[in-house]
Amino acid sequence: FQQSITGFRDFDIGKHSVEEWSGITLNENGEIVEAKWDYFALKGSLAFEWLPASIRAFSAVGNDITGSIGLMMLPDGMRGLNMAHKGLQGSIDLCNLPKGMRMLELNVNELSGSIDLTHLPSTLRELHLQHNVLTGSVNLTCLPPHLSVLALNNNSFSGSIDVTQLPAGMEYCILGPNGFVGETDFSHLPKSLKNFDVDDTKLCGTIDVDELTRTTFDTVGSLVRIIITQGEHAD
Repeated sequence: FQQSITGFRDFDIGKHSVEEWSGITLNENGEIVEAKWDYFALKGSLAFEWLPASIRAFSAVGNDITGSIGLMMLPDGMRGLNMAHKGLQGSIDLCNLPKGMRMLELNVNELSGSIDLTHLPSTLRELHLQHNVLTGSVNLTCLPPHLSVLALNNNSFSGSIDVTQLPAGMEYCILGPNGFVGETDFSHLPKSLKNFDVDDTKLCGTIDVDELTRTTFDTVGSLVRIIITQGEHAD
């Protein structure tokens, strides 16, 4: 596990027992189950193959960590990974994530290439990929059934999108700004949505919104129209 870190500031990880490491949570057997190293001034790169099999959550937000990210090397028991606000580069493989993964946050990096959202683990609840340089088209018809948050904004995605089969319980679907284009059917959006954002896209279409809805629809800079319909009031 020590080999997955190329630098701690003011702390030589190799000279301390695991119990002395900052941000570490151990289970009753003394095994690492969580590492939270946010804003630790880490530098260099991470090699996920050195993460212990016991780890369930790993967070290293806001460090100077660069290079590619080998998601296929994550331990099978990993449930949450947060590598936001870094300099991570290269493409990402989302088709071989741990089967019990619940949260993946890779936002505000320099990740590039296309992504495949059709083979995500069925347990996934949150996927944050915003503010990268990802490209290509996006298939939203086979998302995990319990996905609550999908953030793809501020990338360079293109092509048309199908939002008629979003998960029934989705709460946040943030798609713009991006280069998505074309006439889009918005008639089957989940009623659970709290925020649906297609700002600064080239999408067009109509969203019929009940005046009593609590959903926020962001369509500025797109050709999507919002039509308010009168809700049914109880006597």
